[in-house]
Amino acid sequence: MGCGTQIVPNFNEYNKMYTKDNKNPALEMKMNQLLIKADKKQPSKTLFHGTSKGVFNSFKLSDNTSSGKLIGSYFKDNYKDSQSWSNSYENYSDNGPRVIKARASLNKSASPTDLNNAIEELGGYTNDSYNVKDVTELLIKKGFDSYVSTGYEKDSDGLAETIIFDPTKVKILDNNYKPSK
Repeated sequence: MGCGTQIVPNFNEYNKMYTKDNKNPALEMKMNQLLIKADKKQPSKTLFHGTSKGVFNSFKLSDNTSSGKLIGSYFKDNYKDSQSWSNSYENYSDNGPRVIKARASLNKSASPTDLNNAIEELGGYTNDSYNVKDVTELLIKKGFDSYVSTGYEKDSDGLAETIIFDPTKVKILDNNYKPSK
Protein backbone atom coordinates (compact mmCIF):
# COMPACT_ATOMS: atom_id res chain seq x y z
CA MET A 1 0.00 0.00 0.00
CA GLY A 2 1.69 3.16 -1.19
CA CYS A 3 -0.58 6.03 -0.15
CA GLY A 4 2.27 8.32 -1.25
CA THR A 5 4.56 6.78 1.37
CA GLN A 6 7.11 5.35 -1.07
CA ILE A 7 8.02 8.81 -2.36
CA VAL A 8 8.41 10.48 1.04
CA PRO A 9 11.85 9.80 2.55
CA ASN A 10 11.88 8.11 5.99
CA PHE A 11 8.12 7.50 5.99
CA ASN A 12 8.33 3.74 6.58
CA GLU A 13 10.88 4.23 9.40
CA TYR A 14 8.64 6.72 11.22
CA ASN A 15 5.55 4.63 10.53
CA LYS A 16 7.12 1.65 12.36
CA MET A 17 7.96 3.87 15.36
CA TYR A 18 4.49 5.46 15.30
CA THR A 19 2.80 2.04 15.17
CA LYS A 20 4.67 1.05 18.36
CA ASP A 21 4.14 4.38 20.15
CA ASN A 22 1.12 6.20 18.70
CA LYS A 23 0.54 8.28 21.83
CA ASN A 24 3.83 10.20 21.51
CA PRO A 25 2.87 13.81 20.53
CA ALA A 26 6.25 14.57 18.93
CA LEU A 27 6.14 11.40 16.84
CA GLU A 28 2.52 12.10 15.86
CA MET A 29 3.51 15.61 14.74
CA LYS A 30 6.38 14.19 12.63
CA MET A 31 4.02 11.59 11.08
CA ASN A 32 1.50 14.32 10.25
CA GLN A 33 4.25 16.38 8.57
CA LEU A 34 5.25 13.36 6.48
CA LEU A 35 1.62 12.64 5.58
CA ILE A 36 1.19 16.25 4.43
CA LYS A 37 4.22 15.79 2.17
CA ALA A 38 2.68 12.56 0.87
CA ASP A 39 -0.60 14.42 0.22
CA LYS A 40 1.20 16.89 -1.99
CA LYS A 41 2.95 14.16 -3.99
CA GLN A 42 0.11 11.71 -4.54
CA PRO A 43 -3.70 11.75 -4.40
CA SER A 44 -4.19 10.34 -0.92
CA LYS A 45 -5.63 11.61 2.31
CA THR A 46 -6.00 10.91 5.99
CA LEU A 47 -9.53 9.89 6.95
CA PHE A 48 -11.36 8.73 10.07
CA HIS A 49 -13.82 5.87 10.57
CA GLY A 50 -16.11 5.68 13.61
CA THR A 51 -17.10 2.19 14.74
CA SER A 52 -18.39 0.11 17.59
CA LYS A 53 -16.79 -3.10 16.30
CA GLY A 54 -13.81 -4.85 17.82
CA VAL A 55 -10.29 -4.28 16.55
CA PHE A 56 -9.73 -5.18 12.91
CA ASN A 57 -6.72 -4.88 10.62
CA SER A 58 -8.38 -4.12 7.30
CA PHE A 59 -11.65 -2.89 5.90
CA LYS A 60 -14.16 -5.12 4.13
CA LEU A 61 -17.00 -4.15 1.87
CA SER A 62 -20.45 -4.56 3.29
CA ASP A 63 -22.98 -6.27 1.07
CA ASN A 64 -25.82 -4.67 3.03
CA THR A 65 -27.72 -3.00 0.21
CA SER A 66 -30.86 -2.64 2.32
CA SER A 67 -29.45 0.52 3.91
CA GLY A 68 -29.93 2.37 0.62
CA LYS A 69 -26.31 3.58 0.66
CA LEU A 70 -23.48 2.90 -1.74
CA ILE A 71 -21.41 -0.22 -1.12
CA GLY A 72 -18.05 0.70 0.37
CA SER A 73 -16.17 1.70 3.49
CA TYR A 74 -17.35 4.99 4.99
CA PHE A 75 -15.01 7.69 6.31
CA LYS A 76 -15.23 11.25 7.60
CA ASP A 77 -12.62 13.93 6.98
CA ASN A 78 -12.21 14.72 10.67
CA TYR A 79 -11.98 13.00 14.02
CA LYS A 80 -14.91 14.84 15.64
CA ASP A 81 -17.52 13.71 13.08
CA SER A 82 -16.26 10.12 13.26
CA GLN A 83 -16.35 10.20 17.06
CA SER A 84 -19.97 11.41 16.96
CA TRP A 85 -20.81 8.57 14.59
CA SER A 86 -19.14 5.92 16.79
CA ASN A 87 -20.89 7.28 19.89
CA SER A 88 -24.28 6.94 18.16
CA TYR A 89 -24.12 3.14 18.28
CA GLU A 90 -26.34 1.62 20.94
CA ASN A 91 -24.56 -1.73 21.24
CA TYR A 92 -20.82 -1.49 21.64
CA SER A 93 -18.29 -4.27 21.36
CA ASP A 94 -16.04 -4.97 24.31
CA ASN A 95 -13.80 -2.14 23.11
CA GLY A 96 -16.59 0.46 23.13
CA PRO A 97 -16.94 3.19 20.54
CA ARG A 98 -13.73 4.21 18.83
CA VAL A 99 -12.27 6.03 15.84
CA ILE A 100 -9.85 4.50 13.34
CA LYS A 101 -7.34 6.83 11.70
CA ALA A 102 -6.55 5.65 8.17
CA ARG A 103 -4.73 6.67 5.04
CA ALA A 104 -6.42 6.21 1.66
CA SER A 105 -4.79 6.27 -1.75
CA LEU A 106 -7.48 7.57 -4.11
CA ASN A 107 -7.18 8.34 -7.80
CA LYS A 108 -10.65 9.32 -9.01
CA SER A 109 -13.54 10.21 -6.71
CA ALA A 110 -17.12 10.45 -7.94
CA SER A 111 -19.01 13.65 -7.13
CA PRO A 112 -22.72 14.03 -6.32
CA THR A 113 -23.24 14.90 -10.02
CA ASP A 114 -21.47 11.68 -11.06
CA LEU A 115 -23.68 9.72 -8.65
CA ASN A 116 -26.87 11.31 -10.00
CA ASN A 117 -25.76 10.64 -13.59
CA ALA A 118 -25.15 6.96 -12.75
CA ILE A 119 -28.58 6.69 -11.09
CA GLU A 120 -30.23 8.25 -14.15
CA GLU A 121 -28.25 6.02 -16.52
CA LEU A 122 -29.68 2.98 -14.71
CA GLY A 123 -33.28 4.18 -14.85
CA GLY A 124 -33.47 6.78 -12.09
CA TYR A 125 -35.17 6.58 -8.73
CA THR A 126 -37.95 4.11 -7.96
CA ASN A 127 -40.06 4.90 -4.88
CA ASP A 128 -37.43 7.43 -3.76
CA SER A 129 -34.57 4.88 -3.90
CA TYR A 130 -32.17 3.31 -6.40
CA ASN A 131 -30.34 0.00 -6.82
CA VAL A 132 -27.22 0.70 -4.77
CA LYS A 133 -25.38 -2.42 -5.95
CA ASP A 134 -25.84 -1.57 -9.64
CA VAL A 135 -24.99 2.11 -9.11
CA THR A 136 -21.83 1.25 -7.13
CA GLU A 137 -20.76 -1.22 -9.84
CA LEU A 138 -21.40 1.36 -12.59
CA LEU A 139 -19.30 3.99 -10.78
CA ILE A 140 -16.46 1.47 -10.45
CA LYS A 141 -16.81 0.54 -14.14
CA LYS A 142 -16.50 4.25 -14.99
CA GLY A 143 -13.14 4.31 -13.17
CA PHE A 144 -14.16 5.80 -9.84
CA ASP A 145 -12.52 4.34 -6.71
CA SER A 146 -14.57 6.38 -4.24
CA TYR A 147 -17.43 8.80 -3.78
CA VAL A 148 -17.12 12.08 -1.91
CA SER A 149 -20.36 13.54 -0.58
CA THR A 150 -20.85 17.16 0.34
CA GLY A 151 -23.08 16.37 3.29
CA TYR A 152 -26.12 17.86 1.60
CA GLU A 153 -27.34 14.70 -0.14
CA LYS A 154 -30.54 13.26 1.31
CA ASP A 155 -28.92 10.11 2.75
CA SER A 156 -25.68 11.65 4.08
CA ASP A 157 -27.00 12.58 7.55
CA GLY A 158 -25.67 16.10 7.03
CA LEU A 159 -22.03 15.03 7.22
CA ALA A 160 -19.56 15.07 4.34
CA GLU A 161 -18.02 11.65 3.87
CA THR A 162 -15.81 9.60 1.60
CA ILE A 163 -17.02 6.17 0.55
CA ILE A 164 -14.17 3.98 -0.69
CA PHE A 165 -15.16 1.16 -3.04
CA ASP A 166 -11.89 -0.80 -2.78
CA PRO A 167 -10.78 -1.58 0.79
CA THR A 168 -7.24 -2.42 -0.36
CA LYS A 169 -6.74 1.33 -0.91
CA VAL A 170 -6.99 1.92 2.85
CA LYS A 171 -4.15 1.56 5.35
CA ILE A 172 -5.04 1.68 9.05
CA LEU A 173 -2.70 4.05 10.91
CA ASP A 174 -4.28 3.76 14.36
CA ASN A 175 -7.01 1.31 15.43
CA ASN A 176 -8.14 3.42 18.39
CA TYR A 177 -7.16 6.97 17.54
CA LYS A 178 -7.39 9.75 20.10
CA PRO A 179 -5.78 13.05 19.13
CA SER A 180 -3.15 14.42 21.47
CA LYS A 181 -4.11 17.63 23.22
